[in-house]
Order: sequence, then structure tokens, then C-alpha cells
Amino acid sequence: MKNKKLVISICAFVFILLLGFSLDKKTSEAPTATVGDVIAQDYKNATYNIDGVDVTLANGYAEVEAASGSASKIVTRYFGNELVTDLDGDGDEDVAFILTQETDGSGTFFYAVAALNTDAGYIGSDGYLLGDRIAPQSTNLSQNPIQKYVVVFNYADRMLGESMTTQPSVGKSVYLKIDPENIQWAIVEPNFEGESNLSAEIQINEPAFGGVISSPLQLSGEAIGPWFFEASLPVEVRDWEGNVIAQSYVTAEGDWMTVDLVPFTGEVTFTSPYTAGDAEEEKQGSIVFKKDNPSGLPEHDGEIVVPIFFAD
Repeated sequence: MKNKKLVISICAFVFILLLGFSLDKKTSEAPTATVGDVIAQDYKNATYNIDGVDVTLANGYAEVEAASGSASKIVTRYFGNELVTDLDGDGDEDVAFILTQETDGSGTFFYAVAALNTDAGYIGSDGYLLGDRIAPQSTNLSQNPIQKYVVVFNYADRMLGESMTTQPSVGKSVYLKIDPENIQWAIVEPNFEGESNLSAEIQINEPAFGGVISSPLQLSGEAIGPWFFEASLPVEVRDWEGNVIAQSYVTAEGDWMTVDLVPFTGEVTFTSPYTAGDAEEEKQGSIVFKKDNPSGLPEHDGEIVVPIFFAD
């Protein structure tokens, strides 16, 4: 009988040791949150700070009371427009995307957010407000080689003073970069490709940067005289792969024999490369304004690339 009790006691002791080892192992493997950070194994379950309030998603959704005891709810949802890329330079693939937030009112507010991929899991960023009832277009990395880890959120909005019932039609873009220290967005000035002082040489009014276009497309802006030859400079329409699908030119509206900015206008017609059913990225393209260079010498070349989206 004593031997039997001894065997039972030993078995119980071993079971407790194994249980403790198992719990310690699970605890050590589980991610631990740092001060101010909530870590999740999936970015759709991470915590994001929206207008100063932490919002923890559950499979891309969160619902809380607008106020204690209130029947009104604040609903936060995963919208999409994902960009999977390294946002902080550590070599891991992070995620930038859009969340929406609704209350009992008629507004639907769109926020740009990011989830940084760490060894323990995903850490959510703050939310950058894009606007109310906008029409998101795409999320891309900046094409400017000097803008590393800069995310471009493209969307359509309304003109100033237009009713919220008006369909968004004005293309807009915001350039954002994550500060890895505090996991917050920083706003980046949208420099065009090329020289850092390019905006002093040529400025584009139409089409809008990141705008939705259709044919015929009106072109306007200003350029310094040396960009023109015989009062004109060439323009190209390119598809999402960079293929030239149309060419035209703009004409100086005044004396172009000057080093000052000269207004220009023009028009280009094209056949859209995008048709219903194509991949979403095929909506993307660009309008390229090129410095007219009759010499053919590369040191006199110049161009400004305006990203656009082809209309449905």
C-alpha cells in the first residue's frame, strides 16, 4: 500500500512539473506588449490609435459605445487597399492599408494606418485622416528614388464647397512615412522624380496628381522658358507598365524666350488601356511632361511624371 501511494505521489509530482513546464513554455512563446504598444499575431487583430483613442480590431472589426451607456456605436472596419512592403527598413514585410470609422451620423471617415511586423507580432500605428466619404484609389510606394519607405495614398475627393452628396472626382494624394520610434505617420512633401528643385522649373495644374482621367484630357501648368522649343514641349500618356499609349504637346501661352515661368495649355486624346474586368493595378498610369531637347544631349533632358488613374 505504501509503495502504491509512493507511485501515485511521484506521478502527481511529475504531472505538476510537466504542467508547469508547458505553461512556462507557452508564456515564453507568447508576445509581450511593451509600454504603449499592443502586439497581435495578425494585423487585422492589432490595435490602432484613431484620433487619440486606441481601437483593437477583431478580424478587421471593432464596435464600441460612443459614450458610456449610449446606444450610439462607433464602428471601425478594415477597408483594404493594402500595400505589403518594408515600411521601417528592417527587411520584414509590413502592411499599409485603410480603415473606416462610422458613428450614428452619416459620415464615413477613412484613415491610413500601418502595421509593423516585429518578431513578436504586428504593432499598429496611428491613423491619418484622409477624409469623409472619399473614394480610395490605390496605395503605392513613392516612385521618387529619394523618398525611401514613403507610402502614397491616392484617393478622389470633392472640390471645396461641394455637397457631400456629390460624387468624389478630384484626385488627391498624401505622402506618408512611418516613424519607427513612435509608430506614427509623418507627412512627406510630394517631390516629383528628378532634381530636387524641379518644382521651380515646371508646375502642373491639370491633370491632378493621382487624379482620375478620361479622354480627351486637358493639360495646363507653367514651365520656365528653357523647357520649351518653338513654344511647345512634348507630353506622353503611359500605362501602368510604362508603355507610351499616346503623345501630344502643350503650347506656351506667352513669350517663351525667358527664364521665368510661362503658362501652358494643351490636350491629349488616348484610348484607355483599362477595361472592366482588368486587374485593379491596370487603372494606374502616368502623364509625362518632357523638356523639349532639340540638342539630343542627355544633360539637357528633363521630365516630370504625374501619376494618374484611368477612369472605369
